[in-house]
Amino acid sequence: EAQINKLLVQSKNRSLSEKERTKLIEEAMAIEQKQFEQTKANADEEYRIAMQKLINGKNLTKQQIEDLKTRGVEAALQLQDLKLISDEEIDALKNAQLKKIEIQNKSTQLTEKAQIRLDQLADKAAEKKKKRRADAAAKKQKNIEDTLKTAEDKNKKELVLIKEQAVAEGKSKEELDQLIENKELEHITNMIALRKSLGQDTVDLENTYADKRIAINDRIAKEEARIAEEKKKKEEDDAKKAE
Repeated sequence: EAQINKLLVQSKNRSLSEKERTKLIEEAMAIEQKQFEQTKANADEEYRIAMQKLINGKNLTKQQIEDLKTRGVEAALQLQDLKLISDEEIDALKNAQLKKIEIQNKSTQLTEKAQIRLDQLADKAAEKKKKRRADAAAKKQKNIEDTLKTAEDKNKKELVLIKEQAVAEGKSKEELDQLIENKELEHITNMIALRKSLGQDTVDLENTYADKRIAINDRIAKEEARIAEEKKKKEEDDAKKAE
């Protein structure tokens, strides 16, 4: 028992790894199991001898013998009342039975103690594993957010350059709007590809892109209709003048 307790105490050493501490506990449990099996075998034999002494030469019935084997001291006390068994024989059986119980209880206590230590280590290992996973997930998410922010910042700088260059070149407001619109579509396309590469959802960007394309197509269609209408009106005016 001293060796087992020593191993259990050593398993509390925080300078050891969890694997090393677990190994010490498992070693303690293995020693306990081996000692228990040996002491239990000795106690069982002692109890068997005490029981056999009760039975031998007593002319007990088959039922009485069966009762002794199944109920132990309780049945022996009943036979004692019949003057078939002596006090010394009862005490020998009682001590042997108590010894069996004591060995079992002590083994259970040590096993439970070791198991509690194992469970504690397992819980700590699970907590550390959970924390590592959470930290890894947080780091991954931070990297994703940083990558997306870098792309957004780059696009903002490029938009500023487009505006500055358009002003320097004397471009009209319509031309500048067209440049910005094209840049926005390009940026959305790039962000969709970037998000997909990072395993992120792209539904919102895809919807935004689709809405912008629809708006552009509507504007183009209206502009073409306006131009066609002006052309038609001019042609009608020219025809009237020709008359």
